[in-house]
Amino acid sequence: MRPPAEQRHPQRAARDPSAYYPSPVLYPLTYRGFDGVAWNEPWFMWLNYLGLAVFYAWAAVVHARMASRQGAP
Repeated sequence: MRPPAEQRHPQRAARDPSAYYPSPVLYPLTYRGFDGVAWNEPWFMWLNYLGLAVFYAWAAVVHARMASRQGAP
């Protein structure tokens, strides 16, 4: 098995932010990792906001349906 990127290339680790946080997906079998996505990427932030809006809309619809079945205001 190979050592982490920081040990193989210490100069690269100092310059490259993707070398700081590699997540080994199949750790026991391999050191191959996924560099991930930064939370402050605009497209990722909008995707998060869209997911939250869809969830809250779904929760409001479910709540309204349950309230109408029980006769509560």
